[in-house]
Amino acid sequence: MGYEKSSITLYIHIIVYHLPKFLKNGIPFKAFTGKGVEKVNDIVRSSYHNKSNKHDTCKEAMLALERTEHLQDF
Repeated sequence: MGYEKSSITLYIHIIVYHLPKFLKNGIPFKAFTGKGVEKVNDIVRSSYHNKSNKHDTCKEAMLALERTEHLQDF
């Protein structure tokens, strides 16, 4: 009944064992979302598919990530 040990994901482990402690210490829940990683993946994938035949794909992806990181504070 419930979750078997083999089906426990990293996210479930973090929520059950670590999230309460971090929330007590004032770390916001937003810090645990995978949103940032998924956004980076979208940028790199988009750059690769749109520019792979015309430009240096790795350079373009790194520049896009740098711009995104710079703009996140605004």
